[in-house]
Amino acid sequence: MAHCTDSLPQASSPQHHDHLRGALPAHIHPKSAFIYATILEGAIRSQVNDGPVTTYHAGESFSENPGDRHAVSANASGTEPARLLAVFVVDTDETNLTTFVGN
Repeated sequence: MAHCTDSLPQASSPQHHDHLRGALPAHIHPKSAFIYATILEGAIRSQVNDGPVTTYHAGESFSENPGDRHAVSANASGTEPARLLAVFVVDTDETNLTTFVGN
């Protein structure tokens, strides 16, 4: 689902409802993407750029800036499900929201 942002005519805000069962490889998002995420269920471990690995629990939120790199993006549990809602504010022309990179 994507919504145009009236005050930013070249931006849209696609929303992703993700179920993390394991870990994602290291990745980046578009250089135009501002991301706001809320943990809906379980807990998620995240490391952005060279920052610390942080565990976010259900009800907690975090944001990311354009061009941030994820070295860690994983379900914090080996047995319990984890879900998050991520809202991207990104240039409308961006179609690839995640690019996997080598560590």
